[in-house]
Amino acid sequence: MKRLLGVFFFILITTSIFGQQIITSLKSDKVWFIGGSAGIAMPVSKYKHDARSGLNFAINYGYMFSDYFGVEAKGFKMNNSITNNINPSFNSSLGDMTGIGAVVGPFIAFRPTRTTEIGVHTMFGVTNVTMPDGAFNNNKRSSFTTNLGGTFRLNLNKLVLFCDVDYLLADPTFDEIPYKITNLTTTLGVAIRFKRVLF
Repeated sequence: MKRLLGVFFFILITTSIFGQQIITSLKSDKVWFIGGSAGIAMPVSKYKHDARSGLNFAINYGYMFSDYFGVEAKGFKMNNSITNNINPSFNSSLGDMTGIGAVVGPFIAFRPTRTTEIGVHTMFGVTNVTMPDGAFNNNKRSSFTTNLGGTFRLNLNKLVLFCDVDYLLADPTFDEIPYKITNLTTTLGVAIRFKRVLF
């Protein structure tokens, strides 16, 4: 995990330096964007032994300082089905883990063509985690959250079609799950670009 964090920070630092050198070139006339997406949240690492894949919904909102560098905020809601590995007295799934959170951070973009865009982002924030009733002594916790990921965008003037792949890590420290809650999320979405701030 430390090696993964190091790679992402290296990418963000080096590309942001590059972005500052070209921040005045190819300036987009659509600098704000907002969109929504839906997809799957797949448990990874140790968490995958006690959870199954679920759904992930997100709202993205951001500002591009140039065609290459910006800042992005994301609000999300996801769920995983918790298995009876946590409490063998249950014969089937215990219920769902629900995570509702928000993260924010820098966004670096590369444009292979005029209409396609590939980007990486590193975001941090907070997630409120709720576990199934009955299997946990205290089933609600809040946690600092790290979101590392990338995106592919197809820019069609004001309309943007995109696919996000993210590694989402939270550590709410439940006694019954003595490790971090980690998900690999893949979502498809639609966004719009505009010149003026909405909020």
